[in-house]
Amino acid sequence: MYNPLLDTFLTVIDCKSFTKAAEKLFITPTAVMKQMNTFENHINIKLIERTPTGVSLTPAGEIIYRDAKFIMDYSEKSIASAKAASLKHNTTFYVGTSMLNPA
Repeated sequence: MYNPLLDTFLTVIDCKSFTKAAEKLFITPTAVMKQMNTFENHINIKLIERTPTGVSLTPAGEIIYRDAKFIMDYSEKSIASAKAASLKHNTTFYVGTSMLNPA
């Protein structure tokens, strides 16, 4: 099942920092850290190594990161395909006559 904390996790890893991820997500660094702690506690797996210079992935974190990226990309493609399909069948066809060219 999709967990919204995956978005925070992906942003932290892509930015390699809680502070930079917080700026991108428009929340505080403390909120990002709490979300990551909550996510790790929820799945009961350590995903991130915290260092003074930033963050890095644990071996388990690498797997979750790879799969989360796939899920997000696949979800975006699915939504784009669904929108294209809905537009394909939503065509309006008008037929009419005028006084100058009666039917």
